[in-house]
Amino acid sequence: MIYIVPLFLCVSIPNVVSVSIGEYFLNIDNPGTLHFIFASDDTPKKIDFDQASKHYVTMIAKNNRSPLLIQRILNHTEIINDTEIFHPKRSNRGLFSHIQYTILQVDWTNTRFSHVEKILLDHVSSNFNPKYIFLISNYPISLNYYGYYVILRGSSTLIILNETMTDVQLFIPCIICPDLPPNEKNMNELTVTQIKHIWKSRNTNMQRKPVAFATSYPVRQMKKCGPNLPTSDFYRECTISVLAELYNFTLITPQFHRHQLSKNKFVGSIGFSHYLDKDFISGFQIQKPLIYKTTFSPVTFLIVTDHPTLMNNFAVFLHPFDASTWTLIFTSAIAITIVVRLAGYRNSLFSDFLRIASLLLGQVGGNMLQLFKSRGIASHLVLTLWFWACYILMFNLYQGSIFSYLSVTVPPRVPRTMGELLDSEFKVVTRSSLELWNAENKTVTDWSLLLQEVLTFKEVLWRNESIEKYDRLEKRIKFCRVNEIDSLTLARSLSFSVQEYAGFRQEPIVLMDVDFAISDLAVLLEALGGRYVIKGRDTTPFDQIAMSVGQRNFLAPYISETIDNLEEFGISGRWEEQRLLQHKLKAMVKLGGANYSGLLRKEMADGSEPFVFHEAAPVSLKVMKFVFFLCSGFVLLAGGVFGWECRKD
Repeated sequence: MIYIVPLFLCVSIPNVVSVSIGEYFLNIDNPGTLHFIFASDDTPKKIDFDQASKHYVTMIAKNNRSPLLIQRILNHTEIINDTEIFHPKRSNRGLFSHIQYTILQVDWTNTRFSHVEKILLDHVSSNFNPKYIFLISNYPISLNYYGYYVILRGSSTLIILNETMTDVQLFIPCIICPDLPPNEKNMNELTVTQIKHIWKSRNTNMQRKPVAFATSYPVRQMKKCGPNLPTSDFYRECTISVLAELYNFTLITPQFHRHQLSKNKFVGSIGFSHYLDKDFISGFQIQKPLIYKTTFSPVTFLIVTDHPTLMNNFAVFLHPFDASTWTLIFTSAIAITIVVRLAGYRNSLFSDFLRIASLLLGQVGGNMLQLFKSRGIASHLVLTLWFWACYILMFNLYQGSIFSYLSVTVPPRVPRTMGELLDSEFKVVTRSSLELWNAENKTVTDWSLLLQEVLTFKEVLWRNESIEKYDRLEKRIKFCRVNEIDSLTLARSLSFSVQEYAGFRQEPIVLMDVDFAISDLAVLLEALGGRYVIKGRDTTPFDQIAMSVGQRNFLAPYISETIDNLEEFGISGRWEEQRLLQHKLKAMVKLGGANYSGLLRKEMADGSEPFVFHEAAPVSLKVMKFVFFLCSGFVLLAGGVFGWECRKD
């Protein structure tokens, strides 16, 4: 067993322009920490260690402002603490750099060198991942030095220095190539920039080696992705397609190519849109992958309800005011009636009250000054109050409100915010799912994304009242799997154009999901026209957090750089827009070509629609018929009374 002393990191601000590896210089701008590791299976004395570290003395002397970490790794516990750490001086330091260079020298006699070197490289790569690793060896170069480097959890640039009795050779290996790398002849003239360029040119062509692609569906033949709308569904694979073409690798999927998943047959792994849950986090801590991208997709909701309609009943005359206002108006009419009668205006009590109430609401005409013949102070006060109440308040507010209710459509009363939704009893329909791999049954099962978000969110709540609200929400959620009911059937069920599905009743239904998952339902419901779709004004506390990650190895930094470039230049955003548009159009194809063309023209016009002013709608006869029937009844009654009085006379 190899005992490794804990490594120490010295933070510094160095100011040197070259680093010496052995007797040779490499031009490095602003080098960072120099980490020297000397490994041996003998039990040398301290003087032997100094003799073996003769190169280090030269390097320390020529780079006296760089932070240094010298470590001795031995195979015997009795001298494991015999490690010397040299700290640099803190004065006269210039520019700051995080770059770390590790120089690893192995002197092993009882064990194969490649085995010991593999263990040490794995330890350094996994825990420190320096920018460059210089491996110094007295053994002839072999593929065993770096054949396993592809599976190490590090992305360091590997440089091999082969020291012989007469010469020192420098090799920059091609990790997946079957041949040994050439010796760099003029190593004294090499700069770090040149080493970086040589390493990239040799290790970015995977020569059609497979990369494991974490997905539950078979990967089809990659196609070229452009900026325009495609004829087939491959935009979700555009990023991986570009990466495969740029770095010349093929794709395999774990579910369908398990026989190929061996360290000798694949050169990395990559996965997009991993849902951030406990299982992923626990695996993340073990595997330590490289994060390429993190995406936050908020969960929103839509309300599917009846279309706004004009009021078609006599209640339109009561809608302008609530019950409390009507009570105050009724009380005011009685008080004004009493004041008017005390002022000298005499008639039947009911007739006075009816006339005053009608005048107050502006429903009959007449000279109201005749009601105030008295010159008392009370009459003047009542007249002033009457002016403000009748002319300004009632004539403008009440009559204007009645006309608005008669001519403007009234939207249904549905929850628009998350708080209102929690207090309601409306059923919630969701579609997005999480794919969970069952290792025992070797199957992929679907689980609702929204239910998982609700369960996770409840764990951070501490008020019992809030927990109860989300418990009720959880019970109202219905998860409609994509493989059980397609979007068109679900949209027709919600719009009542087909027989009800899964107990959908003629009441508002809430669609709660990420925007992509419910976008096709929204356009289908709009095209069917049976129901009205209202977008919630408030956001939900739920977010789908997805991460794109990959195996941390020598290829990972270049993949990360490419993904960042696609994001910065807006190419990935364009592909996402095309993916969303294609998702909507695929749903509209099922309804017919006219609907497809209409949606395409609308989306190409940036989704703009003409704004309709509902105030221009004519007054409905359905509303006025109640007024006509009432007036006709009174006219017939008045005609009967008039005829009776004529006969009596």
